[in-house]
Amino acid sequence: AVVSTQSTGGKVGLMHVGVFILLLLSGERNFGVRLNKLYLTRVPMDLPIFTGNHADLLILVFHKIITYGHLRLQPLFDCILTIIVNISPYLKQMCMVTASK
Repeated sequence: AVVSTQSTGGKVGLMHVGVFILLLLSGERNFGVRLNKLYLTRVPMDLPIFTGNHADLLILVFHKIITYGHLRLQPLFDCILTIIVNISPYLKQMCMVTASK
């Protein structure tokens, strides 16, 4: 049980670092513009099948974190929403799967 708790704590810490980095990047225009690049690879995550860009992937992952994530990830929700607000002016399109989330 201790190993499981340490593993979860490490993953939560890694999520905090990742979201913080994305928050910093989302303030840069070039980052937002480059999210429009078509997304072709598949990540080994339980995400809906979609045809879209990297912004779609980012928003779908954020949706999964907010709806099904660990309770210790709740402090990140404001940062996640800020990232979406920061990138939204640069997005040219969004697939229907992402838009419905």
